[in-house]
Amino acid sequence: MRVLLLHTESLYYGGTEVQLGRLVAGLAGTGVHTTVACVAGSPLARALPPGTATVTLPANQPFSFEGLRQQLRAVSSAGFDVLHGWGARSWELTSLAGCWLRRPTVGTLHDHPHAEYMTPRRQQLLRWCARLGLDQVTVVSQALRDACVATGWPARKLSVIHNGLPIPAETVATRGPAGRLRLGFLGSLSEGKGLRDLLASVAELERRAAGRWELHLAGAAQDAASEALVQELKRTYSSCPWWPRVHWRGWVRAEEVLGEIDVLVFPSRTFETFGLAPAEAALAGVPVVASRVGAVPEVVADGRTGWLFAPGDWAGCAVLLERLVDQPTELVSAGRAARDHVSGSFPVAKMIAGYAAIYSAQSQNGH
Repeated sequence: MRVLLLHTESLYYGGTEVQLGRLVAGLAGTGVHTTVACVAGSPLARALPPGTATVTLPANQPFSFEGLRQQLRAVSSAGFDVLHGWGARSWELTSLAGCWLRRPTVGTLHDHPHAEYMTPRRQQLLRWCARLGLDQVTVVSQALRDACVATGWPARKLSVIHNGLPIPAETVATRGPAGRLRLGFLGSLSEGKGLRDLLASVAELERRAAGRWELHLAGAAQDAASEALVQELKRTYSSCPWWPRVHWRGWVRAEEVLGEIDVLVFPSRTFETFGLAPAEAALAGVPVVASRVGAVPEVVADGRTGWLFAPGDWAGCAVLLERLVDQPTELVSAGRAARDHVSGSFPVAKMIAGYAAIYSAQSQNGH
């Protein structure tokens, strides 16, 4: 079976692109032959597994109908059994190419259908593609499926295939200072990811358990508003006696931080379509204290593999952290349960099998 994966993003590289690389690598040798249609020189094109077959697309950012026409021409002569638009930005090309070539189409969604960074026009276009342009839509969590149905997308077309993660070998975490809880944060330093709430929580934790914690922040601000937030918070808290226990690590590999902390704090205020950072922490045997947003409860089983609090409830987060300071043995059992839960629920092999089944069903149905 021949599948064309269409990816029109030319500027950015993130979790969506990482998952595409894992899909291509995992399908190799399964009888599903993949080709990736992507923009030459894009971050994805440079990161694809060696030997990946590609079709070169002209860039179309910012979007224009002439650019879309040129991209359609680039894929119009390709002979494939299924066309798969990987990511919302690729859906209009996938829909038009499927109609033109009379081939079944699949679209995978990694974003909330009403994400604030999407224009109303883009949101309408996605809804049109989901209803009329695509034969099947896959989403990366049950929470995202529910959000799509709530906004009027056709439930009969929506299937859940969770992101897949490689399962690392089990490791033994390093020990921290006796009596001190090592907290960690992974991700963009932004309002949406809860940086303000995080620092408010540790300030409250200091009042409850003075000197018995430290915080490792792995990430960086990615836009002007987030950089302004970081500077504001530094001015607010840098004179506090506990400030030297806040360590700004910058962008580092997740495993570097996860091997040196006892618990990951994930205080996001935005809808999380999957929750990659909590899943990566779980695979490292690190439990998570997280806000109950989007798909996070699918990754973190409250009270068993971690602990959840209401979004924005920084005081409630501090209460949970204080309990863990006083009862550190809970972290060991929760860490083991977290690894078992995530490794059993979200392995790469399960994701690969899910997409292979979708391709087979669409190919048999024809167009």
